[in-house]
Amino acid sequence: MKLGTKLIATVTVIVLLMSVALLLAYSKSSHQTAVDFEVHAAKSIILLAESTRESMARKWELGLFSTETLRSIEAPTQELKKEKMLATIPVVTAWQVAEAKAAEGGYEFRTPREGARNPKNEPDAIEREALKYFAANPGINDYVVEDEENNRLRYFRPVRLSEECMACHGDPATSMEIWGRDDGKDITGFPMDGKRVGDLHGAFEVLMSLDKADAQTRANEVKAAGLIGGILVLALILVWFISRKLISQPLKEMVDFAASIANGDVTQSIKHDTKDEIGELATSLNEMSGTLRGLLQKITQNASSLNYTSQDLSSTASMAAQNVASMSVKASSVSDSSGMMSQNMASVSSAAEISAQSLNTVASGAEEMTATIREIAQNAEQGRQVAVQAVENVAQASQRVDTLNRAAGEISKVIDVILEIAEQTKLLALNSTIEAARAGEAGKGFAVVAGEVKALAQQTNEAIADIRKSVDAIQFSTDDTVDQIGQISTVINQVNEIVATIATAVEEQSVTTQDIAQHVAHAATNIQNVTGTVTDAAERSNSIAEEIADVDRASSEVESAIAQVTTRSNELSVMGSELDQLVAKFKV
Repeated sequence: MKLGTKLIATVTVIVLLMSVALLLAYSKSSHQTAVDFEVHAAKSIILLAESTRESMARKWELGLFSTETLRSIEAPTQELKKEKMLATIPVVTAWQVAEAKAAEGGYEFRTPREGARNPKNEPDAIEREALKYFAANPGINDYVVEDEENNRLRYFRPVRLSEECMACHGDPATSMEIWGRDDGKDITGFPMDGKRVGDLHGAFEVLMSLDKADAQTRANEVKAAGLIGGILVLALILVWFISRKLISQPLKEMVDFAASIANGDVTQSIKHDTKDEIGELATSLNEMSGTLRGLLQKITQNASSLNYTSQDLSSTASMAAQNVASMSVKASSVSDSSGMMSQNMASVSSAAEISAQSLNTVASGAEEMTATIREIAQNAEQGRQVAVQAVENVAQASQRVDTLNRAAGEISKVIDVILEIAEQTKLLALNSTIEAARAGEAGKGFAVVAGEVKALAQQTNEAIADIRKSVDAIQFSTDDTVDQIGQISTVINQVNEIVATIATAVEEQSVTTQDIAQHVAHAATNIQNVTGTVTDAAERSNSIAEEIADVDRASSEVESAIAQVTTRSNELSVMGSELDQLVAKFKV
């Protein structure tokens, strides 16, 4: 159900309830007015009766009537005599007047009394309650009862005994004095009641039917209902027009505006500048759209920057991988050269031992020694060349490792940039989530996008952490490799110096072959020194081979780390593409 329909339905229900309440109040008021009117009419009749009673009592006071007058009345029949006597009694005259006037107005008049002399005046249940009420409240002169069973109104007024009433209702002992009777009865033959002045004797009662009043009330209710119905229809038409103009149409525009935002279009705005809550809502929606548009533009820029950065990182990782591969090849070459040099050193050592043994038979083996010395010279030259080549290879490996170290530093800088972008993206996602929460139902769609952006930023942070660990491992390995290569270079230089020394010694041996016999002892000593030096050189060569193998293993680890960097950069690129796709759903 639309809001305008709900508003009209609510107003209709409220107005109907108010109309029913007004009709009920009007009905009750009309009924009470009718009751008050009838009570007033009844009261007027009884006041007329009391006025008549007082007028007759005044005549008794003036002496126009007396007990002697009543005793002297003559009539042909006892009934006529009784009628004449009753005509002089004030209360009897009063109710006779009231009965006549009540009949003229369509009312009924009664004089209920407990123990009434006329059985017709014996009280019913309602009249008995009225008499009890007057007896309990001497100062009260009115009692009104609505007889719902008979739909009648009954008005009571108490009748209390006055001085002139004592002649018939006073002390029975005065019967002889007043009426000349010794039986305690009055002149009419009824026993005297023994009451006193002011005692409750009975009540005047007027009974009024409420049928006419109810009919008039219903007629008035019908008229009022028709009038209220007409007013209700006009009011509903007015409410419908006002709600449509001031509420339904503006809300429809805002719903369409929110739907366009939900569909990704944040370029529109609402033109509604009233000073009420509708205008404030329109202003808030426009501000929300503008804020959302700015956020999306910034996210788009950051997504593009993220893509570019991931591409640069991937390119840098590829270059580092190539450098590491080249370093691995060089390390393998150095290792092979070191093995060959070790073998040559072993040959030199063996030849030196043979030369030492040959010194005992110099005379017979001079030619063999000359050949052996020539072979030693060749091997020494070959060892020197291998050492020179090893120095060059180690220098190249050192340069490659330095290049790798600088590349790792560049990767670290790129990682810092990516990390800063990821933190900004996470902050933007948090702001977007807050703005979406403020927007309520209209911001649910964007809240999902903000959640996705936040998740991507978190994944980016995790990927950056892995990359940083890998880069740190690369830098640590390259620093260690540089140190080891430096040690290798030192050892190779020492080997080169030793081999040069060997070559010089061999040349001297070639020149002084003829003096061998004279310097046999000195040559033996030198050969022993050469043997020790060559053995040491062989050991150093083996150490170089092992260290180069370590360099090769470190290169493999660096290559693995760079592969992880490449994988992470590719994941980062995919994240940037997904972010671009999400933002592309919005029209900014």
